Amino acid sequence: MKKILATSALAAVLAFSAEAKFEGFYAGAQTSYSKSTVSLKGAPRTGQTSKSTNPAGYALGLNGGYGCNMGAVYLGADLNAGYDWAKHTNGSTKFQAKNNWFAGLGARVGAHATDNWLAYLYLGVDYSRTKLSYSTSTQANYNKISKTSNVYSYVPGLGTSYKFSDNIYVDANYKYARSFSQSRPSHYVFAKSTQAHVFTIGAGYQF
Repeated sequence: MKKILATSALAAVLAFSAEAKFEGFYAGAQTSYSKSTVSLKGAPRTGQTSKSTNPAGYALGLNGGYGCNMGAVYLGADLNAGYDWAKHTNGSTKFQAKNNWFAGLGARVGAHATDNWLAYLYLGVDYSRTKLSYSTSTQANYNKISKTSNVYSYVPGLGTSYKFSDNIYVDANYKYARSFSQSRPSHYVFAKSTQAHVFTIGAGYQF
């Protein structure tokens, strides 16, 4: 009896794996909205009294990767890159924090709710660039300083993908990014740490 049950369970797992549609290489495009908090060091020297600033805005990007099914478990690797227009301007000195290029690499672990619906957890590392600038303008003088910081972050998240056909899918996910390393290019002001909440939707093609 136990042997029959074990054989039946194995057959069910293999059948589930055979029916699962999310497998192989994929590529797509995505858009996202992010809300960040950049903690600052040296801000009072610029006239910017806040110790943090909050860039927010939209980004466009491309992503691609590979996924496979090991029994009922989905395993995948994902690569993404794009451009982020998130920014925040505040203070009488027109202090501004603005994001630009970004790229990330991560792993997906998930399971199929149905043969065309996948839910997954994500864990990755991102590289991004944040431009910090400020200016003062009076009748006596004009001063503007602009520096770019390279930011490296660890990125946990979760998401779901749904297939409308054997090749076309849509995807939605949430990621939380927190910096673990970033350059400090300015003696006047620099970002001590960065954290961001990122909501992304996209569509793609499964090869």
